[in-house]
Amino acid sequence: MSDVTPDLTAGARPAATLSPPAWRGLVSGVGTRVWRSGGFAATSTAAMVAAFVQGAGTPLRLEAFVVAAAVAGAVHGRFAMRARPARLHVLLNGIVLLILGADWSLIVSAIVAAVVAGEVLATWPSRESVIPAGLLSGASGAVLLLVWLLIQRGFSSWDLTAGAVAGAAAGGLLGAPIALAVGPLAEWLFDQTTRLTMTEWLNFEHPLLREMASKAPGTFQHSVSVSVLADAAASAIRADSFLARVGALYHDVGKVKAPEYFGENQHGVNPHTGLSPWESAAILRAHVDDGVELLRYYGMSRPLARFVREHHGTALMPGLASHPAAGARDTYRYAGPRPRSRETAIVMVADQLEALARVSPPADITACTALVRQTTARLRDCGELDESGLTSEELARMTPNLAAALQAMYHRRVGYAPGPVAASS
Repeated sequence: MSDVTPDLTAGARPAATLSPPAWRGLVSGVGTRVWRSGGFAATSTAAMVAAFVQGAGTPLRLEAFVVAAAVAGAVHGRFAMRARPARLHVLLNGIVLLILGADWSLIVSAIVAAVVAGEVLATWPSRESVIPAGLLSGASGAVLLLVWLLIQRGFSSWDLTAGAVAGAAAGGLLGAPIALAVGPLAEWLFDQTTRLTMTEWLNFEHPLLREMASKAPGTFQHSVSVSVLADAAASAIRADSFLARVGALYHDVGKVKAPEYFGENQHGVNPHTGLSPWESAAILRAHVDDGVELLRYYGMSRPLARFVREHHGTALMPGLASHPAAGARDTYRYAGPRPRSRETAIVMVADQLEALARVSPPADITACTALVRQTTARLRDCGELDESGLTSEELARMTPNLAAALQAMYHRRVGYAPGPVAASS
């Protein structure tokens, strides 16, 4: 084996390490996004057409089939998409029914039932909410349809009216469980991740969280605290607090590959003391790529990888950059990108707040508020929040919630006297 190290900076990289053309990744990414949304929309449209055709004949069957198809599509869409595209999907189903020549009473009852089911499950994204959502959607669609048909027909065609109302109620009740049953297949087929799946990721029994708690307990505790802070901040500005909470819980998961190199997991021994500053920087930066790789292995990368990549942005590692032997300052920056959404920016803020508060716990709510303001101002002034969409007004609205959460984490408890009193507490 040769002892000569090739100079890869002077010329092109070896062929084995050449990256694929950028256009290939762009085409692949666009194709995936088109299939993820367009494929689901086309399939849901086909299901709506089939429900309308197969339900023709009796009002009860027509209402039941169409409302069930609308509710099932809306429920899965609300679990798998953001609010706006999910609502557009409900509107698309209404347009399909209009093109098919459906009666307005059927169109409106289906849309109302779908919207109710989707919004209920968006507010309480859990399996336990599926049946209540179905009951509410079926009841709303049935009541609306009953009022509509009574105004339109009176009691002259009561048998047909009762059948249609019963069908709407049954369709709403069945639509949500149908979405739950076919959800795993739809997730796999359209490369989607629903909120039900992400709810499972919050469970501390998840193997990746168990590994983090076992190998990097300090990082695990840090991540839990960041998750609490992110939830509080996102709630204050009506961002996606659920997504921020999940993303915060996994933002540092890459540290499980080398936990001893991160301060929260060290107990007296710092392995960086024997390394050059650029070697330490490489190890610290590696936790980002390691985290993305772990998420990819567990099938969690699409919704969460951006939290891992963006939570440091292009920030400088000040301790290493100021080292006497450091050299070029930009060598000690994270690779980025900077946060590109409000949720990832919130996790960046919460991450730094928790780390600073752990080093020097704030004494009271005034100190907590000052720490939040200093941290957000520093991140804003250095440009790390420029691409996130967070406004100065939103940062101000986040401050009281973040300060209150910090105070709850680091408040000083009243001391207890030794003896029976302490034992009983």
